[in-house]
Amino acid sequence: MAFATSTGATKRRSITPTPTPPLPLTSASAAVGPGKTTASNVRNALEHRKSHRGEFPELQNAKQYVEKAHCYRQVAKEPKPPTGYRVWDRLDKSGNPKGYVVYEKKSNTLVSCESGGVPKTMNRPAPKSASDPRGFRTGIWPTLEDYLKAQGQHER
Repeated sequence: MAFATSTGATKRRSITPTPTPPLPLTSASAAVGPGKTTASNVRNALEHRKSHRGEFPELQNAKQYVEKAHCYRQVAKEPKPPTGYRVWDRLDKSGNPKGYVVYEKKSNTLVSCESGGVPKTMNRPAPKSASDPRGFRTGIWPTLEDYLKAQGQHER
C-alpha cells in the first residue's frame, strides 16, 4: 500500500490482514460458502470451519474463521498486492470474471472469494497425501501456482 510521508515522499508498506471488530455469527457476517440464503450462509460457515479446523488451530470458532477470511479482502482491493501476497482473478470457462483468490505465503493461507468479494472458503493448501486427501495432485500440478492456473485463474 502506498502512503505519503511527512516530507511528501511516497513509500510502500505491506499489509497484514488484521481482524475486523468482532461480529456475531449472523447471516450477514457468515458469508463463507456458496449459499444463496442467509440460513445457508451460516451453515456453510460452520461446515467450512469444521472442514478446515485442523489447518487453523489458532482459530477457536466459526466466527473467527469468517472474520479472518474477510480480512483478506483488503489485499485484493490494492492495485498491486503487498509483498508476500498474491492475487489471482478467477475466470469461468468463457473467460468471464467470477471472483478472485488471495494467497499469503507466510501463513500459507488461500482465500477464495466470489466476484462481490464474499469469501467462499479459506484453507492452507498442500500437496495431496495420505494425511491430506484434499490437497492438490503434484503428479498433475507440481506447484500450487500450476494448480491455480489450471483452474482458470490469472495472477494480477
